[in-house]
Amino acid sequence: TNLKSLSVEANELAGRIPKEISDLVSLTELRFANNQFEGEMRSSFLNGKLPKLAVLDLSFNRLTGALPVHLPNSRLARLTELRLANNKFKGEVHTFLQNGMLSNLVVLDLSFNRLYGSIPLSISTLTKLVHIKLSNNAFSGPIPNFSKLTNLKTLDLSGN
Repeated sequence: TNLKSLSVEANELAGRIPKEISDLVSLTELRFANNQFEGEMRSSFLNGKLPKLAVLDLSFNRLTGALPVHLPNSRLARLTELRLANNKFKGEVHTFLQNGMLSNLVVLDLSFNRLYGSIPLSISTLTKLVHIKLSNNAFSGPIPNFSKLTNLKTLDLSGN
């Protein structure tokens, strides 16, 4: 299919996100925010099966589990918005943000989850970031040096 944008935001959709979404290889935007989806996030959203994906918004659902550990660098080159706020994701994010895998990221919102550990120092290499929202998790340790992020307008680390 040639479907480029799929939005089912602000409905009362429930259950697991269908695995068949991964077959929509032309998708550039996937917006499933403000529903009642549950279970673990499909790794196919970030493992290269949606190579044109620029926007992934799964905020305000009931998704659980850890964020993906291994992401194929070349397949995420187009991702500019990653919004996973207000779910039940847990674990550390250090590997998830390493090695410039998300080098075109402009928006990163992981707020209101159950994430813990240190905020990865590698986040400071994502120089296109404009908005970083990591609030209301359980992050600890040193705060990375954000001085190289000259486009940064919002940095919310509150509630950790």
